[in-house]
Amino acid sequence: FANGFYAEPFVQLAALRIGSFDYGLTNGMRADGEAYESLQGRIGATIGYNHTLENGSTFQPYLRLAVAQEFADNNKLKINTVQFNNAFDGTRGEVGAGFAYKLNDAVQIHADVDFSAGKDVDRNWGGNFGLSYKF
Repeated sequence: FANGFYAEPFVQLAALRIGSFDYGLTNGMRADGEAYESLQGRIGATIGYNHTLENGSTFQPYLRLAVAQEFADNNKLKINTVQFNNAFDGTRGEVGAGFAYKLNDAVQIHADVDFSAGKDVDRNWGGNFGLSYKF
């Protein structure tokens, strides 16, 4: 876009498989889990602005919006004789905001906060902070 604004669309597909387990406690309790599987898709965009400061450093605030879908819907877990479906299938919305600040060619700082909510998953606010140094 003009005047330093930008939009970066993204698509992501991620798969995970964790092997089954069988645990026993000294008090007689048992936990048995089938292999846990996840297949998740995300689509969204990051919208931001590149601003060059008078000292030559770059400040880049951004907003990220996405929709995610968990497709795996049958992850069974058994505690003693009670069986649970430990699946988080369904759709959720995600929103985040943050910034990247490039102080010079070697040092960059970034931070963001995000939130997601959906059918079976609500994740309260989370955040990241980072410092990158190139040598």
